[in-house]
Amino acid sequence: MPQGRLLGVVEPVDEQLAGSKMALTSLLRTVWPGEFVDERDARFINDRVHANIQRDGTFSVVPQIKGGVTTPDQLRRLADVADKYRVPMVKITGGQRIDLLGVRKQDLPAVWADLDMPSGYAYVKSFRTVKTCVGTDYCRFGLGDSTGLGVAIEQRYQGLESPAKLDLAVAGCPRNCSEALVKDVGLVGVTVFAVSEEDGDVVVEL
Repeated sequence: MPQGRLLGVVEPVDEQLAGSKMALTSLLRTVWPGEFVDERDARFINDRVHANIQRDGTFSVVPQIKGGVTTPDQLRRLADVADKYRVPMVKITGGQRIDLLGVRKQDLPAVWADLDMPSGYAYVKSFRTVKTCVGTDYCRFGLGDSTGLGVAIEQRYQGLESPAKLDLAVAGCPRNCSEALVKDVGLVGVTVFAVSEEDGDVVVEL
C-alpha cells in the first residue's frame, strides 16, 4: 500500500495509483467543468509531448488516420519523416494507423511539424480510433457505408477524453471484418425486412 499524508504527496507512488490519474482527471472535469483547471505541466510525459514513451526512452508517434483511410500525400510525408529522423521502425497498428517507433524526444516537435497531421491520441486515455472495413464503397457484401461513418465519428469525437482508452469500429455487414463486435462500441450494417401481416410478403427492405 502506498504511504503518504492526506492532501500531501503520496510516496512512493505505485503503478496502480499512477494509472488512476487519467480516470480521476476525467471525473473531475465532468463533475466540476467550471472549476476544473487543466495544468499541462502536471500531465504525464506522453500527454505533454503527444507521443508514447517506450522502454528505451524513445517515443512512438501515431498521427490520426481517420477511419483507416489515408492518401498518397500522407504516406509520402510519413516516409519522408521516417527517413529524415532515422526512425528505426514503422508499424501498422491494430487501429489502422501508422506508428513511428523510436523517435528521439528532442526530435518530437520537428517530427510533428513535418508530418503536419493531427495526433491520433494514442498516448492518453481517450477516444482513439474507429476501425472500418471498405463497406459499400468496394465490398460486394457491404450493406452500409462503414468507411464514411467511421471517418465522420472520428471527426466528431477526436480527442474526447474518457476514464480509459475507447476503441470503436464500424462493419459494413455481419461478416464483421473490422471486428466491431469486440470493440468498446461497435456498429454493424444489416439488412432489415418489413413483412406484411396480411400475406407475409416483404414490403420494405432497408
